[in-house]
Amino acid sequence: MSKQAKGLSIEAAASRFGWPLTRMKVCELTLSYKCNARCVFCYSSPEMEAWNSKKGLDFRKASAYLLSSYKNGSRMVQFIGGEPTVYDELPKLVRLAAKIGYPAIQIVSNGLRLADRAYARELAAAGLNTAVLSIHGAAASAHDPITGIEGSFAKVMKAAENLLSLGVYLNTGTAVTGLNYKGLPRLVKFVTAGLGVDSCHIIATHYIGAAYENKSKLKISYAAQLPYVEEALRVFHANIRRPAFGMLSNYLPCLLPGRENLMGDWKYPVDDDDLFLPDAVYRDRMYGMITDSLRMKAPACRGCVYNKVCAGFEKEYFAIYGGREFKPLKRKPAALGPDPVYS
Repeated sequence: MSKQAKGLSIEAAASRFGWPLTRMKVCELTLSYKCNARCVFCYSSPEMEAWNSKKGLDFRKASAYLLSSYKNGSRMVQFIGGEPTVYDELPKLVRLAAKIGYPAIQIVSNGLRLADRAYARELAAAGLNTAVLSIHGAAASAHDPITGIEGSFAKVMKAAENLLSLGVYLNTGTAVTGLNYKGLPRLVKFVTAGLGVDSCHIIATHYIGAAYENKSKLKISYAAQLPYVEEALRVFHANIRRPAFGMLSNYLPCLLPGRENLMGDWKYPVDDDDLFLPDAVYRDRMYGMITDSLRMKAPACRGCVYNKVCAGFEKEYFAIYGGREFKPLKRKPAALGPDPVYS
């Protein structure tokens, strides 16, 4: 990484791009299920024919979704996949999103194609102003086996350098599995001190798709990973005073009392986002759909102070480990750190 390439703070990015410092409704646009990596945990891995054979969005339909979601109140668009950069018309969609008026235009990417500076420059020139890069370890020895692509760590580092030097606001995302959970503190130090990001998304494994197929080697209980998650949060706060966004996904208050202000998806959604898939539309129902299909509660949850708002834990996790770790909280704990800027 170039020493000059350091990330914008969320305050600087908001000022530069005209973002409000409050939560924006999101249009999440899944362009296709295709990908140029083979991540061992991914729900739509190319190794799984059920996903690999599915068609993507045609440009006209994707354009219509962009416009209708903006009219529905969305002010941030997230282009996701699969891998969004393998969608040939992504630059055209980014340009269209800017023309429609989206203040925040983001991709969630593995970084393989963004290592090509000319391509990264094309997207930035079209209007891309924020990105989430998937980084699963602080070195190639940790990251590459998870993506299934030799050299992917070097490429995602080059992608980060390209995006940062082009003025794109950067966050990172990490899927926590049995392969990398012990490296979380080192990874958080690496991306905060090295890349200058002010939010790094820590995502507990969802046991669907490839993660379900590979669960014998990927599974990790909350009890085993939580000490490393807590240490990673301490490392984060040593480098960054206040996170830009909620950092924890697929965690619950009963697992990390006092950290619920950093959890992005544990509540029943109130103001929900739009999700557009090649084969389905969930307007104002993105998290609601996930909650309805994946989560459950135990009888003991009725005694928790958060029972009325908590969406519960994942059914497949319960099938593997049971529910002993989910112990009802009798009172709301005090927050152990500051709220994110975008709460």
